Amino acid sequence: MKLKLLFLSPARYPTEKAYGVTTGNTVRQLARMGINVEIWNPDVSGVDEYGNTLLKPGKKVRSKQRRFYQIGFLGISRWAYFFDQLKFSVDCLLAINEQKRNAVAWTRFPLVGFVTSFSPKIKLVIIELHHQPNFFSRLFIGKIKKSKPLKVAVITQRLKSQFDSLQLGIPSFTLEMSVPEEFIQDIHYPLVLPASVCYLGKSKSSGNDNNLEFILTAFSKMSINSEIQLELTGIESTETNALTEKADELRIPTDNIKFIQHIPHKGVGAYLDGVSVGLVPYELNKYNSSRFPIKILEYASKGIWILAAQSFAENLQLPPNVIFTYRDHDSTDLANILESLLADLRANPRRNAVALEFAKCHTYTVRAEKFLFELESFNLA
Repeated sequence: MKLKLLFLSPARYPTEKAYGVTTGNTVRQLARMGINVEIWNPDVSGVDEYGNTLLKPGKKVRSKQRRFYQIGFLGISRWAYFFDQLKFSVDCLLAINEQKRNAVAWTRFPLVGFVTSFSPKIKLVIIELHHQPNFFSRLFIGKIKKSKPLKVAVITQRLKSQFDSLQLGIPSFTLEMSVPEEFIQDIHYPLVLPASVCYLGKSKSSGNDNNLEFILTAFSKMSINSEIQLELTGIESTETNALTEKADELRIPTDNIKFIQHIPHKGVGAYLDGVSVGLVPYELNKYNSSRFPIKILEYASKGIWILAAQSFAENLQLPPNVIFTYRDHDSTDLANILESLLADLRANPRRNAVALEFAKCHTYTVRAEKFLFELESFNLA
């Protein structure tokens, strides 16, 4: 592909959040495949930890700007973030017009795609959706369609079905979350004993509770012995004290629970080598309905046995036996399933071969190849 590929994001970057990890790894893999690709963001110019080129649009590279939402502009975060996106979009439009080469605009933000589509240098717009689009997102996507070639990438098959049902006449394709190839474990290596149960992530996601107290309640109902270890990894330090108090209230022995602070993503693979069971305790709600937690692929890459709430797991529409389930809101059922699984693994510490094969089909190489295939379906000069 002769055009430059521009990933345009008004969100903070670099970041250890899932979108930052996904962006950095995908762009790195595309660059390895010979694509000229840059990450444009409002904060940083230079190179990220993946070796990707970062550019801050605008003639002058200033210190990190104070965005509207950071200073409480209008006192309304939703509108503040809208104006923040708008400012970034205009900066991108002006900078793109100064480019010598034509380009493809790739963004998770329909407003950014809409504004930058006004540039004659932009020959194609790719909108990557991680949630069902709201009214304004659909409006901007429809406006782009009228002026430029457009494709929409979605991260789950369910989200694709939801988007296609809107009947906007816009081609969509799935671009699933992925895992680094180096995370993939050899199926012949047995799980480490004694078995440990892990939750990897934050206590909240975009303000939504991730049900860690539910995990503690289930753990307290198990016949806990000295070999069982629960690890809550990546929890914010501000939440650790409250969860420690909850564990004490439930009389969980301190020797059987461990709080581990944030692990840089490049170290997550090595950490998970010592884990046997991974928990995904999310409820199925409006926020989670089109969400695909990256931790599922990280667990799967090691052949870890994954447990999730039944409704949430079924909504993901994964192949059978990648994830096993417990009844929604039923801590006793989770406790019973954990006890049975851990007893089984003590006798036979095998990895989940189905989960491991699933992860192998969702590496960043696969993701980049799929993205490039969609680009090459257009006749881009």
